[in-house]
Amino acid sequence: MNNPIRLIDPDGMAVEEINGGYRFTGDDAVFAFGVLQATYKKREEKDESKKLTGSVGIVTFGREKVWGEAMKALIPEAIMENVPAGAGQGGYDDFYNAIKSISDQSPDGIGFLAVFSHGAMDNNQSRSTYGEGMIFANADLHPDASNVYTSDLARLGQAVQSGQVNFATYALIYLGACNASTEYQSTNFPGGRSFAMELARVTGAYVYGAKDSHMNPASTGASNTTFGATDRGGQLMINYWYPGSPTGASVPATSRSVNVATWARWYLNLGY
Repeated sequence: MNNPIRLIDPDGMAVEEINGGYRFTGDDAVFAFGVLQATYKKREEKDESKKLTGSVGIVTFGREKVWGEAMKALIPEAIMENVPAGAGQGGYDDFYNAIKSISDQSPDGIGFLAVFSHGAMDNNQSRSTYGEGMIFANADLHPDASNVYTSDLARLGQAVQSGQVNFATYALIYLGACNASTEYQSTNFPGGRSFAMELARVTGAYVYGAKDSHMNPASTGASNTTFGATDRGGQLMINYWYPGSPTGASVPATSRSVNVATWARWYLNLGY
């Protein structure tokens, strides 16, 4: 990683920070290496227009923008979009418009995306989406707002295929929503599918999300803006679906939390 004073690689299995901090092993290490390899390759081309690895964006739902604002305070270069959460708002169309706005800011599309919302299973039996995973604004604060369902993401996939929305190579999405990686069986997904896995399928990005757990922010004032899956015995999962592959995969992350600001800085080439 071109920083032998700060970092060591004692056995070739992972990169470790000497004085604590970040440790990458297994699938995390493979992904981290891929990101850095792509970044350095573009630097070697000495073409300023090719140094970017995509835009860095923040999408918040309704009053969840407080978490996005905490992240943007650390990463001022990030593009922040808020999904409105009034009556009839907050559904797929508003979510799509936020993502497209961030995608349009870079010729490479989205490199890193942080999403702050709530997440759960749709338990309304009157809807065709009953049993699916979904993300949404705080229902207590925004009782009339719409939701974004797992089956809605097929439309996002069509937009990606048509080039209306783009995701960069090694794009990464932090999906800060409870149960985002929990697989739910439903009419539309009888074999089971999590919101995070479907998002990985349609975007080609790596998606971090919590399985069977709440996402617990440390605090809006935390210096590292760390978010994680720390209660209910849940786990932070990495979801991915390689282009052309008939199936995707979910693997446990090596940590129960992720430093959102650190990931964002990778894509902005601000340091590692």
